[in-house]
This record gives sequence, C-alpha cells and structure tokens, in this order.
Amino acid sequence: MKRAKKPTREQKELIAKQGLLPKNWMVILDDKKEETICKKSRFQIIEDGEIAKKAKATITELTYQIENDFSDIKSFNIRKNS
Repeated sequence: MKRAKKPTREQKELIAKQGLLPKNWMVILDDKKEETICKKSRFQIIEDGEIAKKAKATITELTYQIENDFSDIKSFNIRKNS
C-alpha cells in the first residue's frame, strides 16, 4: 500500500458530502489507483528510508512470486502471529 496523502479539494468535498471531518480522514490510493477513505487514526505514518526500501523490496519479490506461480518457493509454512 502506498503512503497516505492529504485529500485533494474534490476528495474533501466528497468527504464533506458524507458528513465526515476532513482533518480526521485520509484518502489512500492503492496500486490499482483506487481511492479508499479511512480514519487517520488507523494508520501510523513512519518515515524511515530503510524501512521503505525493505518494504518495497518485499512487495516486489512477493509480486514476482505471485505472477510466476511461486517458482522460487519450495515449501510454505503458515504461522499465526501471537
């Protein structure tokens, strides 16, 4: 998912029409350029170049694996976070 950006004027108007307060809401653009309006409190914005690079590399690798039927992965281990 891409970094949250401040809403544009049109998006603020849409938020206002829905009765939401613009200062409490963000518009998130996904990789398909679809917009989602959600509360700012749901996200913690982290600005760290190294974390961003690692996240992009992970997303790139996972995208490659999905598009190529997991050609480089020999076994899957599914675990539950506690």
